[in-house]
Amino acid sequence: MESYYVWDGCALESKESLRFEVPGGYLDCVRYPNADAPQVLGLHGFADTCETFQFILPAFDKFELFCPSMRGHGDSSRIEQGYYSAGLYFGDLIQFAGSLRKPYVLMGHSMGAAIAARFAGLYPDEISALVLMEGFSGIAPAEEEIRRLKSWGDALRRKRPDRVRVMKSLHEAELILKTVHQTLPPERISLLAKSLARETPEGFVWRQDVDVKNGGIPIPFSPQFSRALWARVKCPVLFIYGESSHLLPGNRENGAGSLDEILGHFSQLEKHSLPCGHNPHHELPEQVIEILREFFAKHKLGKGQV
Repeated sequence: MESYYVWDGCALESKESLRFEVPGGYLDCVRYPNADAPQVLGLHGFADTCETFQFILPAFDKFELFCPSMRGHGDSSRIEQGYYSAGLYFGDLIQFAGSLRKPYVLMGHSMGAAIAARFAGLYPDEISALVLMEGFSGIAPAEEEIRRLKSWGDALRRKRPDRVRVMKSLHEAELILKTVHQTLPPERISLLAKSLARETPEGFVWRQDVDVKNGGIPIPFSPQFSRALWARVKCPVLFIYGESSHLLPGNRENGAGSLDEILGHFSQLEKHSLPCGHNPHHELPEQVIEILREFFAKHKLGKGQV
């Protein structure tokens, strides 16, 4: 098998950067052109960038792939006055997706998957398939939601100093990433560092706006509303998750918020568990590529499929 970062013979050899205007800012987007091919929209997770799917690109050689960075991530615009929220990301997705040819494949990881799953219920007729990697974490107790909201409120009342972390070199960024992605080989860590950090006159800094975490409003979609949206999804759904993911919901039989209960709201669902953590597309890209190719072939999705 070819190395995961070599795309010889793949229609996704080339890529280009686009800027998509949204109210009050813009989204930086990487596009992998493929003439007349069906389109795929890929949404990254929290504190990630539009390059998050770089290790699984061969799975999309029959598609044209668009991957935007959400606001406050990558090279997309920051919010100077106001707050980041799930509603903001959802609104940006509504506008970006509206510019694509219909139908298209919608894909997301973690936060991106959570947003994509709900969006697919709001606009079920324009999506040909939904690919979700992680993205479900069960129902938090009310006391925990209150604690998170109170912590956010207390932070607003404090003067927030400049918390941008400056690293002396890209190697320092790699060492930090290694503590998070302990199973990834050095070459994959190096590629992640290049996409997650950027060089400034002072040194290297993370591309994520620090206020994504410290200024983000912790008010999610309600459980009841989420389930109503999931039930409206009409297209085939592929769910990939890591068996040792720290965000995997409890799986009590028939328990509200368990993985089985959550997935039971999707009418056409295929799920795959992999022996990895929260980032299957980083930890086991070869297996994810194989699963994606089989899913696309099964549902006759992609250029040249009949």
